[in-house]
Amino acid sequence: MSNNNIKLERIKQLRTDLGGSTVFLKIPLGQKGPKSKGWQETTLCDMTDEYLSDLESGNYNIGILLGQKSGGLCSVDIDRDAEIEEFLDLNPALRETFRTRGSRGANIWVRIIGDHPRLTKLCDIEGNPWGEFRADGGQTVVAGKHPSGCEYAIVIDKPVVEIVFEDIHWPEHLVLPWARHPEPVAPAEDPLAELYAQQGEPFLVNDKGGVSINQGCLAELFCLENLVLYEPSENDFYLYNGENGLWERQTPTRIARAVETMVRQLMIECELKHAVGKITASLIDSIIKLIRPKVENADAFGCPKNILHVLNGVIDLEEDPMVLKSFSPDFYSRNQIPVEYEEGARCPRFVNDLLSACLNEEDVDLVQRILGSFLLPTNAAQSVILVTGAAGSGKSTFVSVVERIIGEDNVYELRTQNLNGRFESQFYVGMRLLTGKDVPGKFLQEAGAHTIKKLCGNDSFSVERKGSSEAISLRGNFHILIASNCDLHVALDGDSEAWRRRLVILEWNKPPANRQRIPGFDELLLREEGSGILNWMLSGLQRHRQELVSAGKFILSEAQAKRVDDLLNESDSVRAFAAERLIPFQGRSVTARALIEAYENYCAAQGWEPHRSSRVNQELRSTLLETYGIRQSHDLIVDGTFRRGYRNLTLRD
Repeated sequence: MSNNNIKLERIKQLRTDLGGSTVFLKIPLGQKGPKSKGWQETTLCDMTDEYLSDLESGNYNIGILLGQKSGGLCSVDIDRDAEIEEFLDLNPALRETFRTRGSRGANIWVRIIGDHPRLTKLCDIEGNPWGEFRADGGQTVVAGKHPSGCEYAIVIDKPVVEIVFEDIHWPEHLVLPWARHPEPVAPAEDPLAELYAQQGEPFLVNDKGGVSINQGCLAELFCLENLVLYEPSENDFYLYNGENGLWERQTPTRIARAVETMVRQLMIECELKHAVGKITASLIDSIIKLIRPKVENADAFGCPKNILHVLNGVIDLEEDPMVLKSFSPDFYSRNQIPVEYEEGARCPRFVNDLLSACLNEEDVDLVQRILGSFLLPTNAAQSVILVTGAAGSGKSTFVSVVERIIGEDNVYELRTQNLNGRFESQFYVGMRLLTGKDVPGKFLQEAGAHTIKKLCGNDSFSVERKGSSEAISLRGNFHILIASNCDLHVALDGDSEAWRRRLVILEWNKPPANRQRIPGFDELLLREEGSGILNWMLSGLQRHRQELVSAGKFILSEAQAKRVDDLLNESDSVRAFAAERLIPFQGRSVTARALIEAYENYCAAQGWEPHRSSRVNQELRSTLLETYGIRQSHDLIVDGTFRRGYRNLTLRD
């Protein structure tokens, strides 16, 4: 059905420049790629009036399906502004072709006559991303809103130039995957033939057709065909995924399935299909046992590289300025942040609408340094971040955004009520961030809460796994973020200084009354400002690294430090009461009931919630004995009645 109320002005202009065979794609507004399955199969037949009217409405970004589906239409995507002129100097004919721009760089459009490569990423000789040759298998957004917030722009509004692919000249510092070596090279040694020469054939067939299986050869073959390692302290296999650059943990079932698939396919290729019955669980287990020592690497993840693994590459945090590099197994990365790095991207709504609406300027600065610290592979400051304040102020949205920036696969729930259990810590293997959301006021008083200090204090501890007789070793380098609508109290156990060193408190204030509530605000922020939030965090990381050098921890203002002192004093309110209100005095005495009443008045004056009287009595007994050597008496005579209390003690006036 045609929508006559919308004129196809933009589509008409794009067809003039790009050609009538162009296939357009509907892309969610503010995003860089389609979300619907099968978008690569879109054809000219799908370009109905209704479809094109939807694109013209401004409710979508407009993408172009590249390659043969659009008559050879391709684009050269250059990531860096500084590289554009060099490319155009090499290809002056392309200065006048259709050109577009997102937040940086350019897409230089061409129509290729004849054969050409498919979608290909391009890097320089040092492995740094340069851009892409976008063709079959890819698409390019040509109009709409960029994820950074800017609009896609047409830089050169002229028809696309036709060119033979071989006539495109590329800068010399690029590695061109399609380029052949100009000189004949000696044939490389066949690693498979070398393997068989050393280990023997994988299968041996006797005169009667019986098949023997060479397990040693199959183990070596699996190692040859896969980038695999075994981490002995975790008792886990990892396989390298070249598409995302991650070392991915393999369950025993997955590694067994991978080995079985290899053996089965090899048997079929060797025309031994009749022998597949020999592939048993016992055989696969034997091969895996042979693989394990060949690929054991105890140090693979023990000292994490100082990198940040993002969707489009790896940022080397050691270099200044930081450099985006290509994926490599040598980084030994198993944690990817699911956000693209885009130079110059910003996050005004995240800062202004979510943070500044409820936090003062110095707290926003602290948030930036905290989130920057979360990008480090370890918790160098050994801190526990508490987010407290009014319900409905945006704390949950904040924590959700943080979790999704760090990557939900890299985050696990912190459950203090389970931390004393045998198996709880097994779920932390490979995690980066532990979070507690909307936790109750007693969260840090649970029996297992003391373990939190170990989880962020660089301590090594053993972890049990269900179904395994072997314990694994884990180091407590986790970032920890806890949010609550309640006033949290800490079970100090006489170790208040250890908590004082670790705690950082963000106090969320009530939002302005006129602030509009936006359903799914966390998703909106990630979709529209994800790369900008990442850049904001990177700026915070730079400042956090400076304070680590100077202080070894977060540098807090007087008001921020007072929050920690107040929390610890309230958590240890009985000891604070005893220090401030009680003094030894020979010949005086005070009843336990009078102390409880005085303690409750003391807490009220401080604005604290008092503990239960049974707990106060218990803590007073131990505190007064420890501090003054005064024991509780049960025979104080008050008004002719025996009462519990303390001799040689009095309340300050």
